[in-house]
Amino acid sequence: KEWAEAKSKAFVRWTDSHKEIVDFILYFVFLCLFTIVALGANPGEDLIEHNEALRRAVGEQEFFFNASQVRRDYSDVDTIADYWNWLTGPFVATVLSDSFPDQYGFFYRYFRILGRIRLRQVRVTPDSCIVP
Repeated sequence: KEWAEAKSKAFVRWTDSHKEIVDFILYFVFLCLFTIVALGANPGEDLIEHNEALRRAVGEQEFFFNASQVRRDYSDVDTIADYWNWLTGPFVATVLSDSFPDQYGFFYRYFRILGRIRLRQVRVTPDSCIVP
């Protein structure tokens, strides 16, 4: 028992005299554990699944345009009128649907609308890509 007490006192003296080394070791252990947890969470696959669900929910729904009987989806939108028809048609029907009345604010069970819906565009310089 005396030997264990002597060792523990020696360890306490050593840690008190080498405080910076002990702090460095503890910080390094913390960084290792944090990195393992952060990389282990890997939401990448889940994000891809959610993005695909959103694309299917909103982007692949067909709609009529220009009062004709031709059906198009979001990838076929070329003009402002086509965009407006898509926005007031499949987009609004999907986002404001009553398909899940018990879960207000959700659509397609994946997404919850928080606040207002905001549309934005990303502009590029005219010569940044080649458009055929």
